[in-house]
Amino acid sequence: MSFKSFLQKEVNINGKDADLFPSGYHQIGDIKVIKLKPEVLKYKRNIANAVLKLPNTRIVCIKRGKEIEAVTGGMDTETIHIEDGIKYKLDVRSFDFSRSYFKEKQRLVKKIKKGEVIFDVNSGIGELAIPLAKSGAFVYCFESDPIALAYLNKNRELNNILGNIRIKEGDARIEIPKLGKIADKVIIREHKGILLTLKDVIKKGGVIHYNTILNIGEEKELLKDIKSVFKGARLIGVKTIKKVSPKKHQAVLDIKI
Repeated sequence: MSFKSFLQKEVNINGKDADLFPSGYHQIGDIKVIKLKPEVLKYKRNIANAVLKLPNTRIVCIKRGKEIEAVTGGMDTETIHIEDGIKYKLDVRSFDFSRSYFKEKQRLVKKIKKGEVIFDVNSGIGELAIPLAKSGAFVYCFESDPIALAYLNKNRELNNILGNIRIKEGDARIEIPKLGKIADKVIIREHKGILLTLKDVIKKGGVIHYNTILNIGEEKELLKDIKSVFKGARLIGVKTIKKVSPKKHQAVLDIKI
């Protein structure tokens, strides 16, 4: 039985509304997160109660835009999510654990050479930094959000990688220049203001992995911005994470310096 059919049976709804029920959910630890269309929000509690019957479900949340509401099972939305053997502690109402980013994390981990120095700008809870450190890289995490920093520290301890991660709290544009030209790779996320700062820390031949949302085919325009700082920069790869609209996608641009 499909997930949608299960919901239709449990909620006992037929017709047009039942056709709009979700066909799946996002599992984060022991919490299930469901997206509902506006037309069926009136059934959210019935749907959540049905989902709560499924295995490995402590809490059911409904996601609307960027907001996540705990509907049934309690209000404690902190959980431990395990992915590729790595543990991540997080509160699902504060941090989304992206399914679409999973393959990109695997791709970046495979590119890592043991002992490489990586700057991870806006690290969040360590979703990327921790698997990179587990693979033998030395990762500097730059983060200013106090809640993200707390989880980043917890996750570093949970995975026993205290030695391979250094956490730099505060504005990355201030903290990065203090470290000197030591970075083999830099990971940035929608942070154009950081480019000038990177000029003095990334080694010649190093790589910037630039995670951004842009119009499909607009990569060369973005490269022009980067070349204004790094004259010899070359685009060596583009990896689409997901489409966000018919003309836009989230992508990671690999740029060699």
